[in-house]
Amino acid sequence: MKVEVGRENSLAAIESSIEFFNGEIVLVAQKNYDIDFPLLSDIYKVGTFCKVRVLQRHKDDSLTVEIEGVQRVRIMNTRLNRYEHKGNSMVTWITDYEFLKQKNERVEELSFKIDELLDHIEHYFKLNRREISLLKKMFTGEEEFKELEKCYEVLTEEEREQIEGQITKKVNSNISRQQREFYLRERIKVIREEFSKDQKNISKVKEELNKNHWKTSLAQSIAKGLGRECVKISLGGVSDEAEIRGHRKTYIGSMPGKIVKGLRQAGVNNPVFILDEVDKLTSGHGDPVAALLEVLDPKQNYAFIDNYIEESVDLSKAMFIATANYEENIPEPLIDRLEVIRLSSYTEREKFEIAKGSLISEVLREHGLKEDELKISDSAILYIIRRYTREAGVRNLKQMIAQIARKFVQKQEMDSTVAEETVNEELVREYLSIERYDHTVKDELSIPGIVNGMAYTEYGGDLLPVEINYFSGKGNLNLTGNLKDTMKESASVALSYIRANEKEFNLTKIK
Repeated sequence: MKVEVGRENSLAAIESSIEFFNGEIVLVAQKNYDIDFPLLSDIYKVGTFCKVRVLQRHKDDSLTVEIEGVQRVRIMNTRLNRYEHKGNSMVTWITDYEFLKQKNERVEELSFKIDELLDHIEHYFKLNRREISLLKKMFTGEEEFKELEKCYEVLTEEEREQIEGQITKKVNSNISRQQREFYLRERIKVIREEFSKDQKNISKVKEELNKNHWKTSLAQSIAKGLGRECVKISLGGVSDEAEIRGHRKTYIGSMPGKIVKGLRQAGVNNPVFILDEVDKLTSGHGDPVAALLEVLDPKQNYAFIDNYIEESVDLSKAMFIATANYEENIPEPLIDRLEVIRLSSYTEREKFEIAKGSLISEVLREHGLKEDELKISDSAILYIIRRYTREAGVRNLKQMIAQIARKFVQKQEMDSTVAEETVNEELVREYLSIERYDHTVKDELSIPGIVNGMAYTEYGGDLLPVEINYFSGKGNLNLTGNLKDTMKESASVALSYIRANEKEFNLTKIK
């Protein structure tokens, strides 16, 4: 039987029993359960010799123990320290006959009044004289009490059942409170485990996200951190509505749509769908955007209809993560049903840290190189970022590092004396050829006739040196180069400001 133990003296008794008495203990009932520290007069003299084993220790120092009853005992002599609530006792075993004699004093009375007992038996069973004489013989000799016990069992079976029922009722009422507390404690424990499991999942998601640097891989890391199956669906160039909804069975080569095929691939109804390149959807046969709306709308996707299987599919438990490069190319109805998370481009410093932290080691591992064979200096990494890449992410940066690794492997094959190498800026130019981009920085000294313009691009920003010259003419503004409307408007505003404040600037007209 499992019991929840929380009182101080009970905990001390169990700990002492396990430590010094091999888990042996005597359990007795209290006359009044409201007393926390009972005296000898507050407990019964008859108890049970038990074996106790601790199942679980709780944070509030309470115990869940398993108790196995062995033998009924009587407490003979007890010494109790009322200040420390400790003591020891001597006990004796109680036989079944002694228990019966102790629980019902009528047995002793019946042993001295056999005639009255026989009259009672005759009245209860309606026995004849011959049967009564046989009963009288039963109570003579050494077996008197044993036979009397048999009569007691016959006569008081119903009464004993009533007593046992009352005892059971009292016991149930006494342990009902402990059972409720134990049940609630177990429920709270399970709830806490579930919450802690979610927290662990969140921590795992964060850990996985830190390992990846691309949109699609970030989405895959989310699925891995949540412990869900991941299904990737490429939507770039999809122009047929049937790619989403599925083909009707009347067509040759018909098949389910990408969503249903993804569910079949995952084998579960709650995978993480990665809808890659959602900004590259096109319209051809039908409207794939409208079909995708039904997939993403939580008010509709609980009963998504695939034309091939012709049955409703519940997508409400699935998670959808869409990726795109250009937000302006995503259809407006889709934007309304999506929570947009904008990932800004990496700064130069972030690209440098990513390259040192993971890209270089990943490239070396892919090319079968050890870290001490090929090393890339910090200045070389910055040189590659500034002169050979111009992007929002780090895909081209990884390609440049991989190209250096391949050139180094080729050098090792051609020259067996080359065992290791540290790449600097000079070797970068040797491996990657001429520089692809100019790295524009602000001049330390301002030069008359040159002003820096700022450009906002998909890979971040850049400086645009704008050179200005003037000559005799009608005062018209001539702009050269591939300039957008914003730059043209800025030049016109600047010229208008100068003309409006020519006196303040002490400008003279050119004749």
